[in-house]
Amino acid sequence: MEDLGVGRFWVEGEFGGPVIFRCVVPMIGDRAVSQHFEAEGDDLISAARVTLRRIALWRATEATP
Repeated sequence: MEDLGVGRFWVEGEFGGPVIFRCVVPMIGDRAVSQHFEAEGDDLISAARVTLRRIALWRATEATP
């Protein structure tokens, strides 16, 4: 998560049930502005993986001129 620039994250849900993994990524050069990402999954790991894939894709498209 650190390599992707995640500033904060939190999880909503119950143990053994579906969860929502949410996080914010500060915009490059402006810590006052952040992009929000989230995903729902059957467990914490699956929700976090989907969210982190979305961040990686966003980062890849942001780097393209």
